[in-house]
Order: sequence, then C-alpha cells, then structure tokens
Amino acid sequence: KSVIEAIFKAFEPFERYGFNKAHATCYGLIAYQTAYLKANFPVEYMTSVLTAFREKTEKVAGAIAECRRLGIEVLGPDIRSSYVDFTVEGDSIRFGLLAVKNVGEGAIESIIAAREDGGEFTSLSDLCARIDLRLVNKRVMEALIKVDALSFLGHPAQLMAGLDEAMAYGQAQARDRATGQGSLFDMLGDDADSGLSQRLPIVTEAPGRERLRWEKELLGLYLSDHPLGELAEEMGGYVNTWTGDVGADLDQQRVVVGGMAVGIRRVITRNKESMAVVTLEDMQGAVDVVVFPRTYADAGVAAKLNEDAVLLIAGRVDHKGDETVVLADSVWTWEEAEETGRDTFAREVAAGDRGRRGGRRRNGRGRDTGANGDGAGGPPSVPPGTVPVEAADPTPAETIT
Repeated sequence: KSVIEAIFKAFEPFERYGFNKAHATCYGLIAYQTAYLKANFPVEYMTSVLTAFREKTEKVAGAIAECRRLGIEVLGPDIRSSYVDFTVEGDSIRFGLLAVKNVGEGAIESIIAAREDGGEFTSLSDLCARIDLRLVNKRVMEALIKVDALSFLGHPAQLMAGLDEAMAYGQAQARDRATGQGSLFDMLGDDADSGLSQRLPIVTEAPGRERLRWEKELLGLYLSDHPLGELAEEMGGYVNTWTGDVGADLDQQRVVVGGMAVGIRRVITRNKESMAVVTLEDMQGAVDVVVFPRTYADAGVAAKLNEDAVLLIAGRVDHKGDETVVLADSVWTWEEAEETGRDTFAREVAAGDRGRRGGRRRNGRGRDTGANGDGAGGPPSVPPGTVPVEAADPTPAETIT
C-alpha cells in the first residue's frame, strides 16, 4: 500500500500541467470499461480485439496467445461457419475469412450468400457451382483449401488436385444458368449430379510440416499447431528469453534464445569474410540474429545454420531505431544442447561468458577458441522471465556492407 500511495503522490504534480482532468477521466473510463468487458465477457471482448487487429499479423498472433492464456479456443477458418470478421461460436472464437491472405471481402460475401441460400456445401464441385467464380477465383480457392477452410470436403492435397475440374464444372453451370439452359442431370435429379461432383482424385495427404507452412504463409501465424510445439516446454529450460520479449528493454543485454531458423541470408563483407543473418522463430514470435564473421568462422557454426534447423543462440541484444536484433556469439543445435543436458549446457554457457570477459571464448561444445571472441550468455537453466538477463560487455561493432 505504501508503494502505491508513493507512486500516486508522484503523479499529482504532473496532472496540474501535463494531463488535464477531462483527458484523464476519459482514459480512466475507457480503461474501466475494457477491463470490465475482458473480465466478464472474455470471449466477446477477445473476438472484438482480433477483428480490430485482423490486418496486423503480429497483433493477431499476440491476441491469440492471450486467448490461449485465458483458456479460449480459437477455431480455424471454415466456410461452413466463418464470416468476414472473427465471430463468437459458443465458448470459442471462429477465425474470420478476411484475415486469410488473398481472400477478399467480395469473395467471402459470395460464399456466405451461397451458404445461406442453398444450405451446406456437399462437394467441391457443388461449392464451385453455387458461388460466383468471378469473385472467388482460383487464387482464393487455393488459399481457403490450404488453411483447411474446406477440410470437410477432403484433405488439402486432394482438393488441390481436383480444383481445376471442379472450377470448370462450376463455370459450365454458370454459363448454363446465364443462357437459361439446364443440364442432363437436372432431369435425373440432384442425387445424380451430387454423386458425380463428389469424386476427387485419390492422392497422398500433404505432409504436416507443409500444411503448417501454408498456414503460416496465409494466416501469418501457426494456429492448429507449431513445428516447435513438442519442444517448447523443454526448450524453456535452456533459454532465458523468448523472441517476443526481445526489444528495446533488453538493449545491450545478453540473452539465450531458441527456435527454428525460418530464414537464412548469407553475406560477404567488404573484407571478403562470410557472415549470416538468421530469422529465428519460436512460439511467441521471431527475431533476426546477426552472426558476424568471427562467430561464423568458428568450427561447425556455418554448417549448423540451415533452414528449419532448431537452434539455441547466445548473444547481445542490439536495438537501433525501430529495429532490434541479436548479435550472436555462440550457436548450438538443439541436438547438441539436448545431448549435454540442461545443467551441463548452463555451465557451458556460463563458462563461455567468463571466457569472453577474460578475453577468451568457448564454442558451442565448450572448447576454447582463443582470445578474439565474445563467449556465451548468462546461465539459462531457469524458464524465461524468472531471472534478469545479464548485461553484455561492450564489443567492437562490425558492419554489413
């Protein structure tokens, strides 16, 4: 109580000239209203938040993470029940179709109108015959298939293989309607038409990793699962910071981050030395990691930097302007870290940091590599956020040209 009163007392002089009462009252009222809605109507509140942020992928990802924390399930897009925006569905939230990349509002309205007029879609051909294919073109259909919005009709690989034929069927139906002509199947009844239109090629289902890649590409996030899902809890014992927490607050501090390398750009400096920029992604976001020549030249480091590799990286946070990166000084593969175990890994990281402070360094396997490196970060043997991240010693900057 004494701390709260002291903080409030410090605010009082400021309100006389910096924050007038009308402004403060409005902010206080809005804060109360939103807090009340979130506490008493969490599903409806978070649905509104997701709709407001639908065009900002990183905001949507953060809101979905908050939904999970609150125990609210966010259901994937589905043309049977999704609308333009995010909607409440029981105690869950249904993903809005407008948040799917390459899907426009006109296409969504055509699908919703067909659904409301004719009931549930019975096959891919039935869908293509009832919607306006001038609005719902092949690109839109492919996007909906890849995010599992049509999964009730077949698995994505099957639907992709049968899409051209189904769209041709739908276009023929549209031409017949436009000219007032019927088809042979009109005389045989809907069952005959439906039986023919439901045939899809028998193909092997797309690998799970490929489907997750589609999901990330078109939704901007992993919704159904995450490539690191099975490792996330265990990885928390090796890192001391998640990528979503790497920002201005940690500038010049040392961190140990972990995740999947989703992008790698190799660079040749003006001194003809090799280096790399790695985009490292975990369950909470992504951060760019700069691997300068002296770290890149360490034995085995270059070979570890492969797309889809799960890595642990120690380094210093560097924040300039709107950009924050991690300047790496040690790199481990997940297999290396797991093989050594949490306690041994923590000792290696701590020993590397002591070596850096003393003018010597160790690489990812604990071997001494001389006096020209930075070393590794502070002990990461506790989950992120439970201990302060150790500050880094200044080191000469290297520039990319």
